[in-house]
Amino acid sequence: DIKSSLRDYGRVCGVPDIRLAPVKESIDLLLTGKCDYEFRTTTVEEYFDTDTANDIGMLIKGAKRYYLQGYVESEFVPDKTLHAVSKEKLEQCCRELEKYVETVEIRGV
Repeated sequence: DIKSSLRDYGRVCGVPDIRLAPVKESIDLLLTGKCDYEFRTTTVEEYFDTDTANDIGMLIKGAKRYYLQGYVESEFVPDKTLHAVSKEKLEQCCRELEKYVETVEIRGV
C-alpha cells in the first residue's frame, strides 16, 4: 500500500517526521524479488493529483501492477473533510502511470 509520493508521505500518513527509508526499502524488495505483488493507493482528492501519480510512478518504475482505489466515505473514517477523486481524474492519472508500470487499473469507482 503506497500512501502517497515520498514528498507527501508524512503529511498523508499524519506522521510529519516519518522515516522514508523503510518505505523505499520495502518497495525495492518487491520490485527486485521473485514473489507476486501489487501496489495500490487509495486516492483522496485532497492528497492525490497527477503530480502525485507521476511521483509514485517514478518510485515504482518497472512494477507489474498498480491499482488506484477509489476513496469511499465511511463512518469509520474520522476525517469527514475528505473526498473521492473523480473517475475522469483517475483515468488521467492512469495514463500518466502507464509510462512507468505495466498494468494500471482503477478499483472501486
